[in-house]
Order: sequence, then structure tokens, then C-alpha cells
Amino acid sequence: MVEEQPAEQMKTVHGQIEQYKQMDASNIDKQYDDMADNYDTYAETLGYPDPDSITEAIERVCSVAKDAKINDFGCGTGLIAEVLAKKGYSHIDGCDASPKMLDLAREKGQMKDVRTIFLCKDQIPDEWKGQYDVVCSAGLMTFDHCDSSVLEEKYSVLKPGGAGIICFTLRPIYMQKFKYEDKINEMIAEGRLEFVEKLTFTRYYKSDVTEAKDERFKPTEVGTFIYRAKWPQAQ
Repeated sequence: MVEEQPAEQMKTVHGQIEQYKQMDASNIDKQYDDMADNYDTYAETLGYPDPDSITEAIERVCSVAKDAKINDFGCGTGLIAEVLAKKGYSHIDGCDASPKMLDLAREKGQMKDVRTIFLCKDQIPDEWKGQYDVVCSAGLMTFDHCDSSVLEEKYSVLKPGGAGIICFTLRPIYMQKFKYEDKINEMIAEGRLEFVEKLTFTRYYKSDVTEAKDERFKPTEVGTFIYRAKWPQAQ
């Protein structure tokens, strides 16, 4: 078998991934199951630095201890856990709607407790609530994935007195479009969140714009938004 050259591989990847441009929230588990075996290849080929930026937020910006308990919402195949593990983080749990993506995450060996969960549907297990120092996500907060109620679910798993970090990657235009900004401002006004920092990077920086038929798979600016949780009722 002849190995694909980079240009040929790029064309193949764009042809495959763009069939998923219309995601169905009610069927999202099966759609991600379908792409699971190729997901890491898509990320590598197109240039998906979200896991690196999340890790920078946790390690450099927030100076989170290496023994901290971290939960990756929408963890997929465990791309964030791979980068965190290389930096010395050893307790990483996570959830995703796709069982097949989670099987691949388990095989990599960096994650401990991974569970099939549909976010924004009141499925957060009681034993996770109030247990984590950090909750992160990449590529989760977007159309047909999670509405703003996911921010309450993230807050619910954080441990009072812990690092209390919520960080996520997001295209800035989605902050208001999908009401995430409104929810964040509400939580800030209630004294439950405070803004820490925003990092900026380019997602799909390797993408060939001549092959990308959908704007979402062309190079685009993305932010890593970092917040620290507060518990005013405990003060």
C-alpha cells in the first residue's frame, strides 16, 4: 500500500471530516462513534492545539499542583489527558457521549475514571460532585453539543477549597451566540466565578483552505477562557 503524501492526506481528511459539519444533538454519540477511529488523525492533520492550550492554562497560568484532580468534560479520545500526563498530571477523569471514543481514551492509559455521559441532561454522577480541582473542555461548547447549562455542571464537580479552575476552548463568536457569556456573567454577578485570563491560538492552522469546503475547518482564532470558582456561601 502506498503511503499518502501530506497533500493527499489533507484532501482525504477534509473529505471525511466535512461530512460531520451538521451534527445532530440527539444522535451525537453515534456520530462521534463513527469518526472515533480517525479522530486523532483529523486532529493531527488539521492542527488542533486545543489540548496544549488547556494544559498551558492549567500548568502555567493557574499553577495547578501536579496531584490535582482534573475532569475533562467531552474528553473524546483523551487528547487533553495525553498532554497533561506529559507534564506530570496523574489524576485525570473524564466523560463523553461516545462509548467508542472513550474506549480509545482508556486504551491510551492516562485517564482513570471515564464515563459515558450526555452533558446538559442531568447525568453528572453524585460521586463526582464537589471532588475536582479543575474541570476543562475543548471543542465541547459549540452548536449541537452543549448549551450554557454545562457551566453549572462544571461548577458542580469542583471542590470547595480546591484550585477551582474552569477552563475551556471556544471560538469567541460562540460566547454570545450560544449564551455562554450571559451565563458566565450571571455566575460572576452571583460571586461564584471570577475571570482569570484568556489565551488565544489558531485552530486548524495546518488546514488547506483550498480543500476546506466548510468555514469551520479553515484556520480560525480560538480562545482558551480561564475562570476561578468561588463559593460565597462558604465564606
